Amino acid sequence: MISRLPLTAAVLAGALGMLAAAPAPAQQPSGPAAAPAQQSQAEPTKPVRRVAHRTRHRTVRAAPPALTKEQIEQIVRTEFTKNQAGLRAAIVDLLKNDPDIRQALAAGARAGQPQIATPATPASPAPATPEQAAIEKIVRDYLVNHPEVLEEASAELDKRKQLAEAEKARSAIKNHSEALFNSPRQVTVGNGSGDVTLVEFFDYNCGYCKRALADLTTIMKDDGKLRVVLKEFPVLGPGSVEAARVAVAVRMQDKGKKYFDFHQRLLNGRGQADKARALAAAKDAGFDVARIEKDMTSDEVKVSLEESLKLAEALGLNGTPSYVVGDEVVVGAVGLDALKQKVNLARCGKTSCS
Repeated sequence: MISRLPLTAAVLAGALGMLAAAPAPAQQPSGPAAAPAQQSQAEPTKPVRRVAHRTRHRTVRAAPPALTKEQIEQIVRTEFTKNQAGLRAAIVDLLKNDPDIRQALAAGARAGQPQIATPATPASPAPATPEQAAIEKIVRDYLVNHPEVLEEASAELDKRKQLAEAEKARSAIKNHSEALFNSPRQVTVGNGSGDVTLVEFFDYNCGYCKRALADLTTIMKDDGKLRVVLKEFPVLGPGSVEAARVAVAVRMQDKGKKYFDFHQRLLNGRGQADKARALAAAKDAGFDVARIEKDMTSDEVKVSLEESLKLAEALGLNGTPSYVVGDEVVVGAVGLDALKQKVNLARCGKTSCS
């Protein structure tokens, strides 16, 4: 069945199904097989032997009952809620191919309320049944007059997508927990035996990472039970890769407070981070620069960066900063309060722990 409008087939099927399910009035047969309506009172009732006749009878199908406006609106909302998968494509098609709906949505946005319009049904590549055409027109008119239905359904689709992504992230965290939380190639600061671990993926040329550094240092200072793991995630160009290679070589000399001093100096520095600026920050933090340059060519640096990149890919990360707190992925510089809430959720299941 080809619909006249690019609506989801399930919406039309659901509406048509309700029509088909309505009880039809009893039908009377025609032709010589029809029995008398009444028998004479004088005649006793006798068993009747039914004989099949070869005469073909034409059955008259009763017309489906009409649906009220309220029933149609309920059908549309119900079917749209049940069939989220194809809704986004349907919305895109409607906006792309139907100028009347685009005009109605634009007018509604300007006026602050939906506009009523009943334009003619556009041509279809294939003829539709009268029932289907009627339902399509009703659905189309309803969407024109109630564009908020599309917004509600789209919001619900986004919500379900986020839930699916969160579940996928939880599964990835579980499958890669050892490399994520306890890799010998990571840097661990804060309380090494803390009850909650916060993992940050960062890039030294990420402006948001620079701003989020203050949030990280504050939450480490305020929460003495927080364990923080830092992982290089150089995604912003060759300079970021060079700075990350220096940072891994720095980690080979120190994995704790001294590394974090270097980390803060490089992130807080002005200008584009690269090898030269990273080496300068390492020198200011008291590291052996000659050893760093030697270690930068080692397999350890290469393997460390590959491990972080593979973890980020498995978690579905595509930007910095990104965090893992407990069994949840947090993307972006969400701010100090949001980070504290995520830590508390991992610790006690609530946004605030007593």
